[in-house]
Amino acid sequence: GDVITKINGIVVNTTSALLEQVSKYRPADKINVEIKRKDKILDLEEQKFPVWLAAVVFPLFHGPIR
Repeated sequence: GDVITKINGIVVNTTSALLEQVSKYRPADKINVEIKRKDKILDLEEQKFPVWLAAVVFPLFHGPIR
């Protein structure tokens, strides 16, 4: 799958780094995301494209999801 490598030019190489960068923006903000995508036969292709953030609300629950 795709791997996010940068948010607005800032390297994000861990989940916490990714969350830190995304948390600086608000829903409807446009950010530039750089990804690495596995192409045919182990070639990696870097692509840059804009992303608009959206608000996501996760319900609080107790116990396993069924």
